Amino acid sequence: MWQEWKERNPMELAELIFLGSNPFNFGSTINQIITREDPNLGNTEQQKNALIKLEQLNLKNWYYIKHFFLAEFVYYASFCGNTWNNEIGNKLFNKLPGALGLEINKRYREEVINKRMETDKDIGISLGQRIMFIIKILVEKCTNIQISRQLKNETSFCSQIYTPQHYDKEERPRYKNRRSIKQISRRKNYYTKRSQARKSYLNKDRHVKKYDLDRTYRKKLYCYTCNNPDHLSSVCPRRINMTNRKVMLVNNT
Repeated sequence: MWQEWKERNPMELAELIFLGSNPFNFGSTINQIITREDPNLGNTEQQKNALIKLEQLNLKNWYYIKHFFLAEFVYYASFCGNTWNNEIGNKLFNKLPGALGLEINKRYREEVINKRMETDKDIGISLGQRIMFIIKILVEKCTNIQISRQLKNETSFCSQIYTPQHYDKEERPRYKNRRSIKQISRRKNYYTKRSQARKSYLNKDRHVKKYDLDRTYRKKLYCYTCNNPDHLSSVCPRRINMTNRKVMLVNNT
């Protein structure tokens, strides 16, 4: 493996010889040949994978901003040694979704970057300072939401605080005068007894349309054949003449 590396990389071999007889240079070269990693140069495979995962990080729901997104972003950025890199810091703000992400990015440029440029351009901004600024804006938003919820649930004090627009207005009740359910008089249900071909049907009390069971009504049912209130046409002794009765009614009309 060493012989093959010397044949393929003559320039790197000459550079290694030029550095002198330091065993650490030779050991670093052997380590790079075997593992393809050089911790001194920062070009390890793990750092490359960390940069790839850093690019793949995505935030769709603000619920995962603190314990998942920011924690993983700091982990991968510190693993690849780019916590002070401005490009990585700008990617952090670009990954924030929605209108809130745009507002945080805008306020960061106005409140931090512009002030730093006015004082000293050489002062760098670490990734931790950017994260603290994001947390600061989120705390402000959560405080405003809590205040709005509190005012929505506790608005009784507004009845004793008058604005200039309320001086000339009369207080009106929120609802019109409503009658209670007990005051509303409901219509009484009534029922009609159905005819039945048995003696119990001849009961006079059952031949009346009853609205109230405790009340006696004068209106009664009469026999269709002989107009007798004691029975109906189905049991009338003169029910044979029922046809003649129909003819008389038709002729009279």
